[in-house]
Parts: sequence; structure tokens; C-alpha cells
Amino acid sequence: MSQPWQALEQLNDVATSHLSWRLMLGEAFESHCDLLVPINPHRNKYRVISTPHLSDSYYQGASGSAWYLFANPNVLPAFEIVFLNGRRTPVIERVEMPANTLGMGFRSYIDFGVNSQDPRAAVKVTGE
Repeated sequence: MSQPWQALEQLNDVATSHLSWRLMLGEAFESHCDLLVPINPHRNKYRVISTPHLSDSYYQGASGSAWYLFANPNVLPAFEIVFLNGRRTPVIERVEMPANTLGMGFRSYIDFGVNSQDPRAAVKVTGE
């Protein structure tokens, strides 16, 4: 794990001592991470986030051995999420139901976009 840490600590204009890192890994690694924490030299430098999506073959590029290290998004964001007209909540509208159906109908939508912000804020380790 030292190589990704060294890559992120090369940030020139951000004091890395003020960053709280996030370690994102697949569910398969979660139990192993608890075993490594006591002997890990980077203990308490990151918060572990486990997600099943990293190893789900439904997603293109998914890998059971890859993991990511992200900087605190409040200090150095890796991604930017924007909302149409600044609206951060979904729009919920009532719709008419067919005459042969009892009840009320609703539809919901939200307009947003995601863009990469700062490539220095994230490191992917393939684990191979």
C-alpha cells in the first residue's frame, strides 16, 4: 500500500497532513483489511469504505482485486457532481392513472451530471 500513498503524498499545493483519505475496496477485501490494520504503517490515515460494485462483473472494468484511495472530497475532490438549476432533490409529479385503475400515480426524476475534477485526488491500484 505504500506506493499509492507515495503517489498521493506528492501533492505540491495541498498539505497532506490535513487530508483524511478514503480507502475504497471490494467486499472480498473487507475481512482482510481488519486483519491488516494493526500492522499497517498507514493505520488511521484512511477510512475504509466497502462496496460490492467494485467486483460486480455487471459493470465494465470491474475487478475483485482492484482498490482505490481517495482524498477527502472537501479538501481535494476527485469528482464534481452538478445539478440542473442547482436543484439537489428529485422532482416528484402526480400523473393520471387509467380509468380502470384505482389509486394515484407518480413519476420522479432528477437531473445531474458527474465530471472528473482533480486527477491527483484518486489512485487506482489494480491489485495484480
